Amino acid sequence: MQNLQIRRLNFAIIHSTTLALPAWKRTCLTYKLTERLILRDVRTRWNSTFDMLLFAVKYRRAVDGITAEKSLKLRKFELDDQECKILSDLLTIYKAATLVFSKNSLSTIVNVIPTMDKIDELLTLQMIRTSTALP
Repeated sequence: MQNLQIRRLNFAIIHSTTLALPAWKRTCLTYKLTERLILRDVRTRWNSTFDMLLFAVKYRRAVDGITAEKSLKLRKFELDDQECKILSDLLTIYKAATLVFSKNSLSTIVNVIPTMDKIDELLTLQMIRTSTALP
């Protein structure tokens, strides 16, 4: 899944302090982007997946640039146009869920978990449909 690719790319950059991290900084500067690391997706932090995906979409040129460098061996994290479209769709879903949960005073764990389970179910079904439709 695309968000897993972004997580793994982030991990690879952070843990390659002599190669990938300096290359990421150079790539950001090349594309005139503020030099920042990909935001981390933390399971226990509300909305960190949304923040990470939003960052990846905003920094897509830098992500494309660094994954294109063969010498860094990050090509396995490369995202094609279809995967980037899926990321944008996920952002829309996460943003809608965030707005509902943050506005509603009834957003207790009893209400949030079933809603998140339903979102997960729908995303899984869509992922299965998409993977079976591929040649």
